[in-house]
This record gives sequence, C-alpha cells and structure tokens, in this order.
Amino acid sequence: LALVRHGESQNNVKESTGSEVVYWRERDPDPALTDRGMQQAELLAKHLADPVKSQFLGMHPLSELWCSPVKRAMQTIQPLSRTPVVRTNGPYYGKDRSGKPLLGGSAAYRDASQNQKMSCYSNSLADGEERYGILKPIVKTLAYEEGGLYHADISVVANAESGKDEVVFNKYDVVAGLSKRQMTEEFPGYVTDQTDGPPITEHGWYVAADPQSARESEHLTLARAYEFATMLKDRARHNFQETQSKPGGLPIKAENILLVAHYDFIAHLLNALLHHDTIFKEKPSKKMKLPSPADPESKLGYWRHFNTAVTVVDICGEDGKVDVVRSNVIDHLAEDPNMVSGFPLGYYSFS
Repeated sequence: LALVRHGESQNNVKESTGSEVVYWRERDPDPALTDRGMQQAELLAKHLADPVKSQFLGMHPLSELWCSPVKRAMQTIQPLSRTPVVRTNGPYYGKDRSGKPLLGGSAAYRDASQNQKMSCYSNSLADGEERYGILKPIVKTLAYEEGGLYHADISVVANAESGKDEVVFNKYDVVAGLSKRQMTEEFPGYVTDQTDGPPITEHGWYVAADPQSARESEHLTLARAYEFATMLKDRARHNFQETQSKPGGLPIKAENILLVAHYDFIAHLLNALLHHDTIFKEKPSKKMKLPSPADPESKLGYWRHFNTAVTVVDICGEDGKVDVVRSNVIDHLAEDPNMVSGFPLGYYSFS
C-alpha cells in the first residue's frame, strides 16, 4: 500500500503564513491545488510511470488507484490516471521473469537458470508493452482529512495580555462536497460506486458523523482510520486465505494499491495499521477510547509527509502484520528543491 499526501493546496499556502487569523479567514472547505501542487502531481505521475526510477518503492505492478473524495486529492491523482503504468487491473500472482511462480524463500530471487539472484524489486510480471495500461481512480469516502468538510464561522478578538488577535469559533456548517455529477464532469472515468464508506450522491458525499457538530472530532477521525485499517487487513487476509484454499496454496495472490489522501488521515491510518491488532482484541468502534498521538501518554507519533510524498507499507495477509518499506519519499521532486512543500519536519503550530 502506497500512501500519498495530496499536492500543495490553496489552504496549505494560507497555513504556511503562520497566521491563524489569515488561515481561518481565508480557508476554503474544499480547496483546489496550487500551480505548484499540480506540478508536483505531474512529476509524481511521471516518476511512477517509470518502473526503473520508481523501482525502490516496490509498487510495480500497480493493481488499483484510490483517492479521497476531496478536490485536492482527486486533482493529485488525475495525472497518474491519464498515464500508462505497469499494471495488473486487480490481484496478481507473483511470478519471476520466466513466468514461474515465486515460491518464497531464497528461491524466489533466482532467475530461470538458477545461478544468480534477482533483485527483490524486479518486475513481478513478464516484460513487454502489454504490461502498461491506464488505471482509473476509485474514490474512497472514508479517506478524507481529519475534521471533515465544513465552513467555520469565526470572530477575531484581541487578547489584552498577549496583544495578539485570536480566533473564536462561532459555529461550523456542513459542506457536502462534490456531487456525483460534479465528479463525473470534473474527473471523468473516476469510479464512484466502490467507496467502502458513505455513498456519493447528487447531494454530495460528506455527512457529519456527529449531528451536534459539522466539524469531525479527532476521536471520530481515529475511529474512521481504524475502520479503514480493518478493511485493508481484511482484504489482505481474504487474498491470503483464497490462495491457501487452492491445491498447493501457491502462487501467492497480492495487490499493490496507491491511495492519495491527507496529512493527518495518513498519520492516523499508519498508526492504526501498525498498532491495530496489538491494541484491540475486538473490532474498534466509535465508543472505544482510541489512542492518539496528541495524548501525552501515547507512544504513537505523527508521520511527516511533504506534499505528494510517498510512504509504502506491506500488509501481510497471513497474520495482519505491517512492515514500513519507505517513508516520506520525494524522489520525484529531487531535481528541483523549490518543488518541495508541506509541513516542516518539526511540529507545526500557529505563531
């Protein structure tokens, strides 16, 4: 699973001013990418389309493209959705270059002549132009950013002690997000009926989980991240069990999925994937107390991601364990440091 933070958005630019007042006065509930954000997305697509330059992500062949239902994520994955990539159009069965199944162990890394080991990053399918094709993004409505979609009605008041202006939140109003028609018009070809979450309708897709507040609480975000993690692990287990149910139990069935989402959601999802089975003996629910990086006693951390940075994890279908393969990778931006944007590596706060 490759987790990609969206490209630079208009709100990211407002955040980068360091002014809470500027950010909340000018914040867009569903912002578009900036010009730099669009360039980042184009560079990412070009990088992923080259199986040599991007080989150390270990994501070839790609099985599916997923994205959050918000505009900036859908825009980020758009260049990749138009770019031929090494693909499988679904689960694939590991094979070496001779077409023989990968049986695991050191034998999996030997070529057809059995006299030398292949790189573990070698292509899983036979070489040839037929390996390349277009993948259409699947919109996942559980993958939106912490807080949800909302408009904040604010007041700015002067703090007599600090002498600084402060933001006071009066109320939050739900923003429904792009409707199915709008998605079809702005992002033709995107798949909108496999959401694994709330449906996308002609009225939009976002409905506040808490009827008392349009702005999603951190607790509800954590519950959503754990729900998404459960779905991913169940999917991996299903692939493994389906493989084992066949005579011989091999070759191993696998998927390489790329998801474009958001800074906080990716951090919560990574924590959920890594700690899910060790923290909970039952399926997490919204009523449970879920661990948060914001808790002083928590050992969970925030995962740093620049805009369009890639983090790759491997979910084992046999036992649900998760390995981090790469983290916060921006190889596609290496030739131009001015293309790098997003939160600094330290903790971010308004001054």
